[in-house]
Amino acid sequence: NNDKSNNNNNNNDNNNLIDLNNRMNIELNNKVIIAELEKRNKLQLQELKLLKQQFNSSEELNSAFANQIKELANTIVELKIEKQKIEELSINLQNQNKKLIEQKNEFKKIEQDLEFEFGLQEKKFNEIEQNFKKEFE
Repeated sequence: NNDKSNNNNNNNDNNNLIDLNNRMNIELNNKVIIAELEKRNKLQLQELKLLKQQFNSSEELNSAFANQIKELANTIVELKIEKQKIEELSINLQNQNKKLIEQKNEFKKIEQDLEFEFGLQEKKFNEIEQNFKKEFE
């Protein structure tokens, strides 16, 4: 029974660690996405500077410039959304971590209680065994 309890505790620990690992992978993927968006943002800024030098206030420049501004605005919105997601995930991971630590402490307490109870049972069994031997001597 004690083994079954420990096995269940280990399974719970493993499932919680797998969940934590999955959440950390999601957070890492989001950081990669943000890095890509920031790289794209820098490239677009460089393109804007080149366009400005090449066309120098012509109609083409005005049109291209407006499109680039729209793209930059969209990229900024995407970055803000990704940043918010990562912040939320980070909070979730912190909460999950607190829960895991609490569960680990609960499991330790249960394990100690079971070990203590087993010790009492073993002591009672030894007393019964001694009494049994005395009766048949």
